[in-house]
Amino acid sequence: MAKYEITFITKEEGNSKNVEGLFETSGVKIAANRELGVRTLTYPIAKQTVGRYFIFQFEAEPDKLRELEKLLKLKGGMLRYLMTKPVHQSEPRPVRIPRPAKATPPTTPVKAKAPEVAAEAPVKPESTEKKAAPRAKPAAPKPKAPVRVKKAPEVSKATLEEKLKELTGE
Repeated sequence: MAKYEITFITKEEGNSKNVEGLFETSGVKIAANRELGVRTLTYPIAKQTVGRYFIFQFEAEPDKLRELEKLLKLKGGMLRYLMTKPVHQSEPRPVRIPRPAKATPPTTPVKAKAPEVAAEAPVKPESTEKKAAPRAKPAAPKPKAPVRVKKAPEVSKATLEEKLKELTGE
């Protein structure tokens, strides 16, 4: 039996008992599970903005995985899942995902008064570091040459009428 890990999101009212039932139905042995709680989704999934997160570590035969995936797809309350095979692990690792810290309003630092300076301020020594040369501005695009249009030769009205008669066969 190979070891696998699955992370999935259910609808907010979902619980781990329902999910454990899916694992039992497909013949998979659960090694460890953890509910991460209800969290706001980054974007709506199936018109849901909130989901309950779970992580299960389990052992299964490769042919049982297809059956488990099929059950997960058919389960109505399942929003998303991701099944992985841990690389080089002998026993299930503890799952620990920190919750985001609550935002605290920034405090404004109190400015200390600068000591009064005598007549002259100390001179700072020049830095020995080389400063980067200013970047050259990109060259302006070259203006395109104006397009010259040839004027058609002037033709008299009589000439046009003759050509029209020739073409129409009159």
